[in-house]
Amino acid sequence: MKKFIQIFIYSFLIVSVYLSNSCETIDDLQFDNLGLRGQIDSLMTRVTSLTEEIVEQKNLTKTLTEDLTEQVSENKDVIAQTSESLSNLISEVDNVEQDLGTLNNYVGEMITSTGDLTGELNNLLTQVSDLNVVIDQVNSSITNIQGNLHAHEDTDNDGVNNNLDNDDDNDGTPDTQDAFPEDPGETQDSDGDGTGDNQDTDDDNDNIPDAIDNEDNNVDPDPDPTICNDCPQKIPGRDIYVAGYSEVEGGTYFVNGQKNILNPPGELTGITVSGGKIYACGWTGSLQSNGAGAFASYWVIDGQNVQQFNLPGFLSETNDIAVHNNKVFVGGHYSNNNQSKAFSCHWENGVKFDNNSPGTSNSWGLLVKPNGDVVNVGSSFPAHHGNVPTYWINNQRHVLNLPNVLEPEATVEDVAMHPTTNALRFCGDYSNANAMVTTAVRFIPAMKKLKRTGGWEDSYAFGVTVANNGAVYSAGLVNKLVINGWNGNDPDYEIIQKPAYWVNDNLNILPGATVNGVMLNEGTARDIKLVDGKIVVLGYLNGMYYDTNNDGIPDDWDSDGVPDKNHDTGYPCIWIDRTPHVLDSQNIGEYYTLFIR
Repeated sequence: MKKFIQIFIYSFLIVSVYLSNSCETIDDLQFDNLGLRGQIDSLMTRVTSLTEEIVEQKNLTKTLTEDLTEQVSENKDVIAQTSESLSNLISEVDNVEQDLGTLNNYVGEMITSTGDLTGELNNLLTQVSDLNVVIDQVNSSITNIQGNLHAHEDTDNDGVNNNLDNDDDNDGTPDTQDAFPEDPGETQDSDGDGTGDNQDTDDDNDNIPDAIDNEDNNVDPDPDPTICNDCPQKIPGRDIYVAGYSEVEGGTYFVNGQKNILNPPGELTGITVSGGKIYACGWTGSLQSNGAGAFASYWVIDGQNVQQFNLPGFLSETNDIAVHNNKVFVGGHYSNNNQSKAFSCHWENGVKFDNNSPGTSNSWGLLVKPNGDVVNVGSSFPAHHGNVPTYWINNQRHVLNLPNVLEPEATVEDVAMHPTTNALRFCGDYSNANAMVTTAVRFIPAMKKLKRTGGWEDSYAFGVTVANNGAVYSAGLVNKLVINGWNGNDPDYEIIQKPAYWVNDNLNILPGATVNGVMLNEGTARDIKLVDGKIVVLGYLNGMYYDTNNDGIPDDWDSDGVPDKNHDTGYPCIWIDRTPHVLDSQNIGEYYTLFIR
């Protein structure tokens, strides 16, 4: 090859010189020829060097190809899943762009032809809602792709991917107990403000800098004096708060098992702690047909000092409470004067903000994201529709997708955030015209039915939380109708109802406990939290027979000879890793909200 190139170059140069310098002398040609020979030798040296580089590059390419082939083989499942997700995402984005273009043209035609959007407002709102669903699906796809790719990263470079590593940042604190699982410099966020204690100059958010704050190691600036320090259900280093109501005592909250009566005429529905103060919300008064005396409130409890703040709105009710940047947020709904419609809303420092929604709407859960966004969840009822699963961000309405079946409907009961990504997760219940049962579901935001393994018929989910690894935990109940025999043509049946929780879609039945000498293994779970690697569930135990006359004879309201069970209220109970702890063995009621600090 080299010889051929040399001959070719010689021939080319000699011919070129001859044609261009035919008038030159032989001496001149010989001189030029010597110069050209030097250039040729230089070119040959360069050709040799390039040839060697090509061979070396070929070997390097072969090695890289083999390594890449091995990596592709090891990660082919991840690549295939990511590729499919990206393909679906591109398709969804294209659909969004097409729908937005169609909507833009539609609005333009309406303005041109009529000059008035009022007559078509409902159609426009429906199209906007449909687009919101598509956009939510796109955002979900992006989150799933990011999570899928992130799971196969290795944050601490220890050779173990994050999805298999129990300590992603290798700081000695397991991810399940690490508020910042990918930051080796932070493990705890005492005041929940998103800044780790090592970087936070005010760990307890009491507006006293840590440098001069000597109260309880800067974490608990004002411990409530009613806290029980030696309760069987206490988690070391944690305080457990529970809110609800007793049928006899009214609005009640517990701190580590010690009961406090706060709102005798009504209920408490939410509780939280900020800056050493307890914040609770609820409603007071009666729900008579004319609404006399019913209104919503929130309370600020600072030691023995209790302040009550009434909230505007006719027949208003609350669901939950949050404190963010020294502002108090309460979720709920209220009624119009003739009680024909309900309107979901939230209150900020006592000022009411209505949620945007066609028709009637209810709100059953609330949270405030670290960036200050206020999230309400519940259901809305557009004209000629059943319950539409709905959430609002800063009062703007978003709907969650339902299966394409006859008359589907669902209610969102609660909302939670992923601890690191802040992605929203929802739980609730779902039914349709062809189903004879109600099914507990979660939304991510696509709807997932929660399993009813064991022959259970109806199921409901009322509370939700999210683990660091993205697993969704839901709390609720399952029940079924059991026929024990026949009295002539009448069935002798009873309803069995169990408190339960789900990890993603998998069902876990909670055990009962003995109360006043009677084993109670039925009930309802209402809220769920994860802390220090423990699963903590709030609810109430029941299954005892009604005895409204207190005469020792169980009630038989339908006169079928079978006593009627109480599944509506019960004895308050928390389960810590499935171990039940009854909070009150004397009074029954309902308990809704669990907060752990």
